[in-house]
Formats: sequence, structure tokens, C-alpha cells
Amino acid sequence: QQMAYWLTLDDPILMAEALAWLRQQPPELCAELLKSEELSDSQQQSLETIVEVVEQLQTLDWGPKRIVEELQSQFSVSSLAHLTIAQRQQWLSCLRARSDTG
Repeated sequence: QQMAYWLTLDDPILMAEALAWLRQQPPELCAELLKSEELSDSQQQSLETIVEVVEQLQTLDWGPKRIVEELQSQFSVSSLAHLTIAQRQQWLSCLRARSDTG
């Protein structure tokens, strides 16, 4: 629950910590995070986007170096935690497209 909440914050440090934790969790736990009833609608939507980004990254089998390279080239940031909500959604669309063609 705490990690799910951290993923919805605009604090890059807490989000980075929660993302590192999320990447190590089994898919079933990721699905459970999305069932949190303590989040607002906007937080829930943000969490769903982040979880789906992590799932897409796992599907693409990108390591940390590749993720940083992609984020640098597209958004000039080095971490998902530094993306705005709109940028996260944009990156998710890009990842989905790569996953569909890859």
C-alpha cells in the first residue's frame, strides 16, 4: 500500500524507491496494487500508467542502461520518476508500439 502511494507522488526520490521495489515484484502483486481503495481517481490512474510502463519494460526486457538511454533521448531525464504525468502516458504509448512491433 505504501509503495503504491509513493508511486503516485510527484516526489522523484520516493517514486524512484518505489519503482525499484516494483520492478522486483511478481506480476500478481502489481495487479494487487491496482486494487487499492485508498487512492483518489487521479492517483489510481497515475498508478495504473506506472504499473503498465513497468510491465511493458519487462516485456521488452530492457535493462536499466537501455531505459536511461531511452528516457534521455526522448525526454532528457534519467528516470521514470522525473517524468510528468503526461510524459509517462506518452512514453507508455511509445512502449506499447515497440512491444507490438518487436
